[in-house]
Amino acid sequence: MTRPPADQSRAPWPGNVGQLDGCLRYAEAHSTGPQIEATDLPPSLLCQSQRPLSTWESTERDLIVQALLDHGGDKSKAARSLGISRATIYRKITAYGIRLGPESG
Repeated sequence: MTRPPADQSRAPWPGNVGQLDGCLRYAEAHSTGPQIEATDLPPSLLCQSQRPLSTWESTERDLIVQALLDHGGDKSKAARSLGISRATIYRKITAYGIRLGPESG
C-alpha cells in the first residue's frame, strides 16, 4: 500500500479499528491494481469538511467525488455528468473540502 497524501494520513478515526477496517475493505474493493492508491479510498477521506455533514450533504459529497474520479478530475465533465453547472461544482468542492490530489482545489 502506498503512503496516502498528508491530509489523508491525519484523518480522525472516531470509529477506531472498525472504521479503519471498513475503509480498507472499501479501498480493496475499489482498487484496480496491486496497490491501494489515494483514489481508492472512500470519498469521505478525500474531503475535509469544516463541520459535520447531514446525510444529504454526505451523499452529495460522495457523488461529486465519484464523478470527479470517473472523469479524471475534470470538473467540467464531472459537473455535466451530475447535471449541475461548473460554478456549482466549484462551490461544492470548496464547501466540502474535496481534495483529490495536490493540484485539486
